[in-house]
Amino acid sequence: MKDIKLKGIDTEGVLLIVSANQMQSIYSQQKFDYNYPEGLYKLISTGHLYAVTTQESISELCIYDVEPSPNTLKNCILVGDKNFLQVEKNDTWLVIDHASFTMVCDCEKGDYTQEKSYKPLILPFEEGIYQVFTYQKKSKGLPKITLVLKKIENFEPTLQQLKPLEIYD
Repeated sequence: MKDIKLKGIDTEGVLLIVSANQMQSIYSQQKFDYNYPEGLYKLISTGHLYAVTTQESISELCIYDVEPSPNTLKNCILVGDKNFLQVEKNDTWLVIDHASFTMVCDCEKGDYTQEKSYKPLILPFEEGIYQVFTYQKKSKGLPKITLVLKKIENFEPTLQQLKPLEIYD
């Protein structure tokens, strides 16, 4: 995967990275649960969703699948390392705010291609299991979030943090 840098993301208060295949698989079969964050636990616990509570927006989201240079993480604070992603073959992963996620799951049965108001940010993840290291860069203004994905051999669901991280400025 190539390094990803996205600027000026409107999160509506919650930033999600989610498996489109699993989102559609679950919500085509069951009703969307509006309880936050409990309604997300099924996807989080299986490694198919990453969530972080933020302000309404973040200034930058960077994602690396190799350890970035020490300069990249300068002035960053590690805020979480108990999240995992289970990326399956031929899956699509999305960066999506919670409001759009809710609309896609409830109104379109999890099929993001049917929600016309949502413009997807698609991540080019390779198949594998990743431990997610979440960093916050302290700066004036909106928060900057850096995710470092470390490929691991096995996914242990009992280690997965269910409660979303909280990142504010």
